[in-house]
Formats: sequence, structure tokens, C-alpha cells
Amino acid sequence: MAVKDSELESFLPSQISSPVSRRKRILHKFALLGWILNIIQFAIICYGWIYPRKPTDLECTRQLNAWSPVFDVVEYEDVQFSNAFFQPSPYKGPPTPELEKAWSDLWKIGTIDVPYELLPALNKSDDGNWLRSDKGGILAGLEVFHSMHCLDMVRQYTYKDEYDYSDNPTFQDDADFLRSHVDHCIEALRIRLMCYSDITPFLHRIEPGAELGATPDFDTQHKCKKYDKIQEWQRNNHARAAKGQGAEAGHGHSHNPSR
Repeated sequence: MAVKDSELESFLPSQISSPVSRRKRILHKFALLGWILNIIQFAIICYGWIYPRKPTDLECTRQLNAWSPVFDVVEYEDVQFSNAFFQPSPYKGPPTPELEKAWSDLWKIGTIDVPYELLPALNKSDDGNWLRSDKGGILAGLEVFHSMHCLDMVRQYTYKDEYDYSDNPTFQDDADFLRSHVDHCIEALRIRLMCYSDITPFLHRIEPGAELGATPDFDTQHKCKKYDKIQEWQRNNHARAAKGQGAEAGHGHSHNPSR
């Protein structure tokens, strides 16, 4: 039986969508999508605020130190110091050829090159008075090795009457200049210790037989730069003084100019 036109028309609004209604549904979907994206973005912002990204070791190193060409190779490690009073060490005790070599190997690595354009990063000006390197930049050293040299020299000075240092150029200077050199090194170490101010607590262990009833425990926990990585970088980036610029400076000290 044929369906009447009036009956057919009654079905059109619910079965056939008009262009206007389709646009409304599309706009509604876009609006809903926009709200969802806003909610996701807000959630990401909140997460980042509540759980901020921790800076990397490299970012911390750059933030907490003056500029250095060694930044990119610096690595850290957790170290439990082993520093009891009578704890054996290859660096403790009266001088021997083996002990002297062990100390020398810690810091006698030479010098490096610093590009001229990076002088401002070191708070230095290009006034033309800097010693040039054979790589075209400026001859430089790393403070850690200068500090190690100073500690080594103070150690040697305490044994100068017991060990033959006649082949050591430092001890060939006259007594007054040698004393000034030692004083300089003591001052350099003081400055660095105060600058880096180790704030790690050390404890005291109860020992009834001790004079004060307790002894300090210097086996403290630290986070240290890997020293061997810095040594390796320096060896791989060794530079010498340019020709006509003078002898290689090493740890940065010249001997008594009057000699």
C-alpha cells in the first residue's frame, strides 16, 4: 500500500539532517575538542608545577661554577671518604720515589688552550698581555691541578730536611722565595676551601679509651667530580706555549726572576 505524502513528510525531520543541523554538530564537536585540549594542557602545566623537572648534572655544574672548557665531560659519583687517622694511603707517609711519583701523577699534566673570544666568560679582558698557546688561543691551566700542586708542595716542604729534593726546580730557589711560594700555596688552598665550603657533617664515635671519650669520624659521604675524567680531558687537550712566548707554564708559577 502506498504511503501518503503527509505520512512521508512526518518522517523527514528525524531521518534527514539539514545543512544547518550538521554545522551545529560539527561546531559542537570542535568546541568539545577545544575544551578537552584545554583540560589536557592545564593538567600538564599542573604536573610540571607540582613535579618540576630536575636539572641535569651538567646544568647544575654550569650554574654553580665559572665557565670551564671541561663542562661537557664532568661526571659525578657518590664517594664514601676513607680518612681515618691511621688509614693507609698511597699519598701518606715519608717521601719515597714511589710516593713522589704518585703525587706528581695527580697534577703534572701540562696546560691547555682557551679561545680568545671566551675571555669575557672568565671575567678577563683582551689586553694583549696573555701568553699565547701553540693552538692559537691563550695558554691556560685548570685550578684543580694548581691546587693539587700547592698541596704537594706544602707536603714536600714539611719533609725538605729529610728528603733530597735537589732535582726539583721548586727547591732550587733561594730560601726567601721558596718560603713565599709556600705561603702563596697555603693562601691559595685557604681561598679555595672557603670558596667551596664543604658543608657535609662529620660525626663523633664514642670511644671510652680516647682522651675525650670520643673520636671524630671523617669517613663522610660526598658527591664528587670524577677526577680521572678531568685528567683524561686535560691530556687529550694538551697545549704548549707558542714559539717565542716562553717556556710552558705548567702549574703557573715562575721561579725567582733574580736567579
